[in-house]
Amino acid sequence: MATQTGATHSLECRLDSSHDLAALLAALQLRGKDEKDQRIHCEATSRGLKFVAQSAGKDVAVLGWIFEKAFREYKFSGGEDAQINLRLPIAPLVSCLTIFSEKSAMTMRYPSPSGSSTDLHFTLEEDGAVTEFRIKTLFMEDAPQHITLFSPEDQVRNKSEFRPVQPEAWGHALSEFEGLEAPDVKLQLTLRNPPVPLSAIHTQSAPSLKARNTAVVLRAQTMSSDAEVEIPREAFDNFSLSPLADTIGEVSHTYLLSSVLGSSLRAAKDSKAVKLRINDIGVMSAQFILRSRQTQLDQLYCESLVCPLATGPPGIDPRRDWSPGKAVATGSMAGYTQGVGADSTTF
Repeated sequence: MATQTGATHSLECRLDSSHDLAALLAALQLRGKDEKDQRIHCEATSRGLKFVAQSAGKDVAVLGWIFEKAFREYKFSGGEDAQINLRLPIAPLVSCLTIFSEKSAMTMRYPSPSGSSTDLHFTLEEDGAVTEFRIKTLFMEDAPQHITLFSPEDQVRNKSEFRPVQPEAWGHALSEFEGLEAPDVKLQLTLRNPPVPLSAIHTQSAPSLKARNTAVVLRAQTMSSDAEVEIPREAFDNFSLSPLADTIGEVSHTYLLSSVLGSSLRAAKDSKAVKLRINDIGVMSAQFILRSRQTQLDQLYCESLVCPLATGPPGIDPRRDWSPGKAVATGSMAGYTQGVGADSTTF
């Protein structure tokens, strides 16, 4: 795929609300001591803008999309397969985009009209007031690699998938663990199947039946406290386990609590739809449709990807035949990376 060389390609786009872009970028801000210095990747094409944030250890990635149809105007020169790849400082950009209220229109241009090919130029307008600012960028020849839910070599792409009925429910569940967040605290996520039929829950009040109807369990513990959230099957529109997880009946995956909260909590609190997917070795994808400030269209998309602390279910490689006696040990996430422009994410 072609990439930008010098001033070969250019971009000019206009949004009715600068806060839409600010909200999407805010969801990509990974929490941590280096948050103020965080830089993200921006890929501009004829289809729209894509952003990628990654943790220093490359075990967490947060992706954001705002497609061409979301803009009042969108002009990209260079051809259908061309790209502009830039590195942007996220904290000052979010701060500048929210100088005015949600009613402020935004125009973004690259290269800057000033003639500096390394600057992104922004113009904000609201009620006759106009402000302009420039963001220093770093041009990149190639898009970076990031983790994905599946390796491109995977022939079988099994996954567990669930979608909360109430989008805010996932944010509420994660919020229960904010007080426990520390560098080494682990979050265990357990998926259970099969749930007890709802008719049995309604006709019998035995606590054991209600416990058996729990579909998702989140659990974290520190030296001085612990927290657990159980989510019943009826809290989900969709709840399906992968063939491997369905056969086992219950699977657990462990993550760094800070990785899950840092990559998902902001988006979960500002989302209008949520879908979670987990492959058989535990890579977790949380997809969000964020609320737009200007229209009711679904146009702001975000996905967080988090690697587990250990592959699981234990010792099973989902890319191999996992029938009894044929399981093959696995321990590497190296195959689960690919370029920004090549992912197969769907919402």
